[in-house]
Amino acid sequence: MVVPGGVIGEVKSIEMHHQQIPKAIPGYNVGLNLKGVEKNQIHRGSVLCDVASPVVVPKVVKARIAIIELSTVIAAGYSPVCHSQTNQAPIKIRKILQRIDPATGQVAEENPQTIKKGDIAIVEMELLKPFILEKATDNVELSRFSLRDSGSTIGAGNVLDIIEVWASEKEKK
Repeated sequence: MVVPGGVIGEVKSIEMHHQQIPKAIPGYNVGLNLKGVEKNQIHRGSVLCDVASPVVVPKVVKARIAIIELSTVIAAGYSPVCHSQTNQAPIKIRKILQRIDPATGQVAEENPQTIKKGDIAIVEMELLKPFILEKATDNVELSRFSLRDSGSTIGAGNVLDIIEVWASEKEKK
């Protein structure tokens, strides 16, 4: 199954350097011959998964972020671009849940109004288009992301929990 999109197909063959191989493992750069999936149904950032255990497409996630470069402050409503693997999508910070003390890792403030450069925070992020991110406890590589604004990387983080998923294909458009 191709996610996002929900298109069901079958892997007919896997190739690496023009030679057929029996399976691909993480880190391999491979080509796939897919039956039942058209080129326009798979996009940068798409994930192939087993139909029996499909990857969810989160709409709202709880994430830990570190603000590394920013000339202003971040408040609820801030909308940078989220980058993960080869994918990118606009997001919106819905809530700042906690500011974390970087020295101790303990909660320094509940529900702060803003966060700034040097802060670590737990936030609720809304993905404004379908985008594959997973909880760090399920897949650490697919939980990591960076946040960019106006050509600069302003922060990085990882997904702690998935709060809401996209309900239907119509909602994703």
